[in-house]
Amino acid sequence: MNSSLTPFFKPKGVAILGASSKPNKLSYGILENLLKYHYQGGVYPVNPNATEILGAKVYPELTQVPDPVDLAVIVLPVGMILGSMAECADRGIKAVIIITGGFREVGGEGIEIERKTLEFAREHGIRVIGPNCVGTMDMRSGLNTTFIKGMPPSGPIAFVSQSGAVCGGVVDLILESEIGFSHFASLGNEMDVSEADMLAYFGDDPDVKVIAVYLEGAQDGSRFIQEARRVSRNKPIVMLKAGRNNAGARAVSSHTGSLAGSYAAYQAVFAQTGVIEVETLAELFNVAWALGTQSLPKGKRVAITTNAGGVAALLADNLSVNGAELAELSAGTQTRLRSKLNPSAQVANPVDMLGGAEPADYLWSLEQMMRDENVDILAPVLVPQALVDPLGVAQAWAQAASQTEKTMLTCLMGERSVREARAFLNKAGVPVYQYPDQVGPVLRAMYEYGEFLRKPIYK
Repeated sequence: MNSSLTPFFKPKGVAILGASSKPNKLSYGILENLLKYHYQGGVYPVNPNATEILGAKVYPELTQVPDPVDLAVIVLPVGMILGSMAECADRGIKAVIIITGGFREVGGEGIEIERKTLEFAREHGIRVIGPNCVGTMDMRSGLNTTFIKGMPPSGPIAFVSQSGAVCGGVVDLILESEIGFSHFASLGNEMDVSEADMLAYFGDDPDVKVIAVYLEGAQDGSRFIQEARRVSRNKPIVMLKAGRNNAGARAVSSHTGSLAGSYAAYQAVFAQTGVIEVETLAELFNVAWALGTQSLPKGKRVAITTNAGGVAALLADNLSVNGAELAELSAGTQTRLRSKLNPSAQVANPVDMLGGAEPADYLWSLEQMMRDENVDILAPVLVPQALVDPLGVAQAWAQAASQTEKTMLTCLMGERSVREARAFLNKAGVPVYQYPDQVGPVLRAMYEYGEFLRKPIYK
């Protein structure tokens, strides 16, 4: 593992340069998060005009911060950044997060300040995340150097994003879903630490099962290719590329100062290196969560069990469009299904148990289908009904998933009445989707990644 990046996620002590006692300041939010999520290292706010913030002792200057301290988070005006970097160098700090914006992304003098900051960092062996970013999180160490509200539960996904706002939006979207993350890394302008560095670091971290990336533009194309090719053989990389057309490329340039580059070239690189490209932000995490929690499908044959025939038909259409197919259930499987389900139930695939299907019906049907050699993937569906308990159904699905190595992706079509059930399934490591048309793209991505792993390695 690249030890120069370890302090960004597991530091022994963190100094916040520019810590403010005003709750409306970003640095206040950063200090609050460092104190809130049980990070066990030292937290040292630095401000010459305060003595205590949120119960933490404030130090007038970095030289007075006690050992150990190996990470600095700088939240100061852009004109003070070079001076702050010099203080970090004098203090022996080799990892710095620059939250401040106003660098390359604004052009003019900002470009020169960024150039000088990078030159200084490299002269003194300092690694820098940012500028123009929101920081990092490590769900296992409890480190949260961001000003984002909330912190996801621990899980398999490491998320790398050039956009800090995307990080914040994702946290808010998934906070109650029980989808688990190992790390968040907001890279901003990528003055020094790049997405290739993050691929290398997370590729070697055993806590990371899948890497999800929001990418605007790769800073070092050859290194990106090298690391993506190496890492994707061991764990999946799921990529959402922004700047795929002229309008997006202009937005990328004004956002982080990145060059979006030729989208066709990125597509070719993704295909060569095994990177899984997705179309939307929702798909990024739908795919990453499935890859982080489920076995790869051995084939494309899907068995559906449902209480709603219409939704099952929509799912079947979506599966077909994405290259999957409905499994032909064996005669023995159909006989066993018929023995316990509603006499009016349809026992060919999709298995339609009708609106009154109970948790026990779902468990029985899944247990029969998982043992059928014609089935590679299980896809139970529930549309909430007045007499059906969604949580009980979710518990039956999780029980079934624990009995098989086959891939299981589920659909709870609803919102208000299935929130608790959805959170339960995710916490149990069983991916659940709100709409039937979200399942097919996930299966396609999983199958294509499996195909990549089956290809021979050419050296």
